[in-house]
Amino acid sequence: MNSRPPEESYDSDDAPPPPSAPDPTRVWAAYGVSAAAGLHVITAALVLINRSR
Repeated sequence: MNSRPPEESYDSDDAPPPPSAPDPTRVWAAYGVSAAAGLHVITAALVLINRSR
């Protein structure tokens, strides 16, 4: 089952709009949250390693 219309009936006005660029503030916030989570994981690993000695 092919849901695409035939090429001759394709109208470029029917195409969905291109996705908008992400908000830079949200992108940097996501990077910050990811970096903070990574630092917490590293810190927890170091604490556990030092406790096992």
